[in-house]
Amino acid sequence: MKKQIAALGVALLMMVGVAKAGLVEDGEAAYKRGDFETALRVFRAAAAQGNSTAQYGLGVMYNTGQGVATDPAEAVKWFRLAAEQGNALGQFNLGVMFLQGRGIAKDPAEAVKWFRLSALQGDAEAQNNLGMSYLHGQGVAPDAAEAAKWFLLAAQQGISHAQLTIGRMYNEGRGVAVNEGEAARWIRQAADQGLDAAQYSLGVAYWGGKGVAKNMVEAVKWFRLAAKQGHVSALRRLGGLYEFGQAVEKDLNESIKWYELAAAKQDVEAQEALGRVHGTIKNYPEAIKWWRLASAQGNGSSQFFLALMYVQGKAVAKDFVRGHMWASLAAEAGKDKAEKFRDEIAELLTPEQLAQSQQLARDCRARRFKECD
Repeated sequence: MKKQIAALGVALLMMVGVAKAGLVEDGEAAYKRGDFETALRVFRAAAAQGNSTAQYGLGVMYNTGQGVATDPAEAVKWFRLAAEQGNALGQFNLGVMFLQGRGIAKDPAEAVKWFRLSALQGDAEAQNNLGMSYLHGQGVAPDAAEAAKWFLLAAQQGISHAQLTIGRMYNEGRGVAVNEGEAARWIRQAADQGLDAAQYSLGVAYWGGKGVAKNMVEAVKWFRLAAKQGHVSALRRLGGLYEFGQAVEKDLNESIKWYELAAAKQDVEAQEALGRVHGTIKNYPEAIKWWRLASAQGNGSSQFFLALMYVQGKAVAKDFVRGHMWASLAAEAGKDKAEKFRDEIAELLTPEQLAQSQQLARDCRARRFKECD
C-alpha cells in the first residue's frame, strides 16, 4: 500500500489540479494550451507577490519539468511557500515530496504533518494518504481506527483506493466492526470507477456470497473486467475457472490463455498451473518448461512435479538422482507427500548417488533455485 501513497502523490503533482487550486487565470489558460513559457512567466510574477496558488503551480512545473528543467529541490521550495500559506495542494504535495525523499531528505513524519494539514482542509487525496500512514505506521504510530476514519472521509469524496481499502477493513474488522454488507458497498463503488483490484475483490465477494447474494455469473463478470486491466489474480482466477469448468464451460485452451497472461507477469501460481494443465493433456515438454520456471521461484508443487518427471522419465531422461534432489527441495518447501516420495527414491540410490543428490540440492539452494537442471 505504500506504493499507492506515492502513486497518488505523483498524480496530484500533475497539473490536473490547476482548476482546483484556482491558479492565476492567464497562467492556467496558458498551461492548459501547452504554452508553458507563458504559464511560467505568469506564475513567477504572481508567486513573487505571494500568491500561494501560483507558488503551487511553480512547484508543479519544476517537479514535472514543464517549461523548465526538472528540479525537485526547487519544486519543494515552491510547494513549501504555498503550504506555509495554507494552500491545501501545496501542503499535500510537500507531504508527497517528504514521503518520497524527492528534492529533500525523506521524512515520513514530516509527510504526515503536511498530509494532516491538507486533509483537515478537506483534500481527499491527503485524507487517503493520511489513512495509509496510520494503517501502516509510516511516520506515525499505527492506528487502524484512525486510518479508517480518514479512509471513510476520502471514500465519501470518491477516492477509489480509499473505497477499496475501507471495504477491506470492514471485511477484516480492522479499525471498524466487521460488516460484510458495508464492505461490499464500498468495494462496488471503487469497482464502478474501474479500479481493477476492486473489481477482482467484488468478484470474490459474489463468488463467496460475502455481503452480497452469491452469484457466480456475476463473479465471473467482475473477474473478466479486472483481468482485462491485467490484474494478475483475476487472470489466474479465470484460468482456474476454465481449467475446472466452474461457472464457465471447461476449456483447457482458454485456461492456458489466461494462465499464460498471468505467468507473463511472473506469477508463480500461474506457472505451476500451466505445468499442471499441459501435464493433463500429456504435453510433458511444455509442462516441464513451466514447472522449471515456477521451481526457480521456490514453488514446492512444481519442484515435486519435476521430481515425478525425472523418476518416470517423462520428457526427460530418467534420473533418480535429480528426482531425489527435486523431491528434497519440495519437501523443504512443505509440499504434501514430497518427504515420503523423497525417502522412497532414496531407497533406490547408492550412498554415492545419495551424496550427489544432496550436493545438488545444496548447490541449487545456494543459487536460489536458478539453473538447477
